[in-house]
Amino acid sequence: MLRMPICYRKTVSCEAKMRIFRACILPVLLYGSEVWSLTMAQERRLNTFYMACLRTLVGVTLGDRISNENLLQLTGQPNLENIMRRNRL
Repeated sequence: MLRMPICYRKTVSCEAKMRIFRACILPVLLYGSEVWSLTMAQERRLNTFYMACLRTLVGVTLGDRISNENLLQLTGQPNLENIMRRNRL
C-alpha cells in the first residue's frame, strides 16, 4: 500500500489530497509564471494538466462527464488563469 501514490488512495480524505496538491504540485506547475508570456496552446496544456490533477485527486474520470466548472466548484479551487493572473500582479 505504501507504493501506491497518495492521489489514488481511498483512505486519504479529499481535503488532505487538496492540501498536498496546493503545497507540492501547484508551486511546481506555476514556478516562474510571473514572467511567462504564454501562447494559447501553452495555456491550454497547463490547464489540461491542472484539471487532470484535480480529476485524479477527486476520483472523477472523463467518463463521468463532469464539466471543468463543476469540478472547480467541487474542489473549491480557483481557475488556473486566475491564479496565473494573480501571480503576475
